Amino acid sequence: MTNEPKVEGMTLLAMRATWEQGPLIETAKRLGATVVAIDVKKDAEGLELADHHEIVPSLRDLEACLDIAEKYDVDAIISDECDYSLFTAAYIGDRLGLPSVGVSTAQVTTNKKLLRRAVDAAHVPGEHIVSQPTYCICTTLSEAERAADEAGYPCVIKPTDNRGGFGVNRIESPNEVPPAFYEALENSHAREVLVESFVEGTPLSVDGYCLSGEYKSLAVGSKNTSLGSLYPNLEIIYPATISEVAMDAVLQANHEVAEMINISTGATHAEYILTDDGEISLLEFQNRGGGVFTSARIVPAITGFDVNRQLIADAVGKSSGQEGKTYSMERASFMQFLEFESGYIESIEGVEAVRNREDVLALRLYIDAGEEIKHFSAFTGSHGVIITTGDIPSDARSAAKEALSKLVLSYA
Repeated sequence: MTNEPKVEGMTLLAMRATWEQGPLIETAKRLGATVVAIDVKKDAEGLELADHHEIVPSLRDLEACLDIAEKYDVDAIISDECDYSLFTAAYIGDRLGLPSVGVSTAQVTTNKKLLRRAVDAAHVPGEHIVSQPTYCICTTLSEAERAADEAGYPCVIKPTDNRGGFGVNRIESPNEVPPAFYEALENSHAREVLVESFVEGTPLSVDGYCLSGEYKSLAVGSKNTSLGSLYPNLEIIYPATISEVAMDAVLQANHEVAEMINISTGATHAEYILTDDGEISLLEFQNRGGGVFTSARIVPAITGFDVNRQLIADAVGKSSGQEGKTYSMERASFMQFLEFESGYIESIEGVEAVRNREDVLALRLYIDAGEEIKHFSAFTGSHGVIITTGDIPSDARSAAKEALSKLVLSYA
């Protein structure tokens, strides 16, 4: 491929090495880099892809990660699809003078309290169309109970600084506040909890990139339920099933938020609610690509923009060959979190046949033969995920259905 960033002779530090970061590490290796990968788990899949790997107690252990960067005298840091590694990468970048999103931006985009306040401070009524739910930051149960009563039911209680829906609950009545508060507190590194009004509407995911100082919204997907990530059988379709007028408004709102919080480089992933009245309510905005292969597989497949190549190019300060071009959603993609029948699994067949299909971007199973699987109540407990592509949304959805029909689970 022409105009790819050449990184021969350079050592890149990959912050985290789960299966989600695997494509980023593979791209760095293909481009000629020596890769040092950091993770907290010895069996993380991405570690075997790297030239060297190190295990740390936590990705939030800034000193331990900085020591590794200095040990290998790294030339650049790469990170994606993870809030924890984003912040640590920004910290190391600032300390060593290497390109990164910077600690100031990482602080805001990995902490919902700081994000809410930054957007509030920059918001100009009548000029900006994006809105936010009514919210309150709480550190005690009594504060959370009072905030929930003021927000009204249903409302949402969540940690201020976690990822992937962990510790997030929709609350229907006052008696549900205490367990939800404590669950959110357990999952909040800052020990702060966000109580906010529940906004009814269509949940949207928007992935973008700030390329050479110019912010671009790339992919907009819609979810199959107003509960969004709180819904166990979550599905996301790209492009979003909304009107052209609504799509234009969502893109405008996303650009507004990127400007409000001073996004200057890197991938972004944001979540919004589009109400029936056309209001666009911000839920979160991160300075990293969407997880579960959203940035690694979905965005390139439907827009032609290679996020991994760009992240590496930005990290080493070279051109990717993608600058100055226009990108739009020319194809479709479908992501479905999977739930299988409960019971003890004896065998699983057809996995490789599904993965080898041209219309399947990814199939991940979080279960294995010899395990008992149970029903789950949130997508974070799902049994797996499939991602497909097609010319139009219905094609991508049909591809997933057809592919899954080849997957055979046998039960005891």
